Amino acid sequence: MTDNQGYRPAWQGFDWALPGRLNMAEQALRGPGDQVAIIDLAGGVRRDVARDDLRGMVDGLVRYLAGQELIFFGFWDLGRNWNFYE
Repeated sequence: MTDNQGYRPAWQGFDWALPGRLNMAEQALRGPGDQVAIIDLAGGVRRDVARDDLRGMVDGLVRYLAGQELIFFGFWDLGRNWNFYE
């Protein structure tokens, strides 16, 4: 593809090939804690976020939201246990 062809040739045959059910949180958090879960590009600076660090961020968010008396349906309990539903 040359630069003057635009995006059409690139996306014409493109397919995400996603499964019928996809849990991005599970994909980001399942595995060894020291592995990179996400790459944060906010602020123009790359920051690799390890799974353990992301779990800590999620835990803090859950605890904050729990303090706001919101109702949760599902995946996290305050004992830091992931409950992935198949």
